[in-house]
Amino acid sequence: MADPVSRMPDSFVAGDTLKFYVPEGDYDASADTLVLELLSTATNVTVPTDVGTIVDNGDARWLVTIPAADTATLLDNTRYGWALVVTELAGEVYTIDHGEVYVRVDPRTQASGYDVRSHNRIVFEALETVIQGKATQDQAGYSIGGALGRAITRMSWTEIETVFEKYASRLRAEVRRERARRGLTTSSAVKVRFL
Repeated sequence: MADPVSRMPDSFVAGDTLKFYVPEGDYDASADTLVLELLSTATNVTVPTDVGTIVDNGDARWLVTIPAADTATLLDNTRYGWALVVTELAGEVYTIDHGEVYVRVDPRTQASGYDVRSHNRIVFEALETVIQGKATQDQAGYSIGGALGRAITRMSWTEIETVFEKYASRLRAEVRRERARRGLTTSSAVKVRFL
């Protein structure tokens, strides 16, 4: 069983149990009510949560548990806005924390052949293929249907290089973030000592 994280994570897998602590604040975790709201472009969901109270160094705080069956109902590959909303005994309502969370695909539910690559990697690899093919194809454009048809103009070398560098940079940043998340080194500096 995984230990709860200190706050809502940046991402999680649909179909996994999600546990996190609510940051301490000006609320009474033993008396107030907490609700987690998720909002995507497709849906607005109040997620059923098991909210337990944890006493830590004399202060009560919430431990939120979202069962696997409930996270499995969320849309895969979707970014949700989220808000933790507290309703006090007096009826006052406060949003105590908010942010975005990305719900990743549950690999247990996918058919074979599912592409697990990120958007940045997919575009980067497609551009690599274009660059490799472009070296053997000198034509700058194609004409379909003769004079009455339409012309499809392909990207110039400069345009391809610009987009390629943009996605290469995005992919490097993505890889660094993933390495940092896993606790691996992220430095791209090469250290040399001259004697």
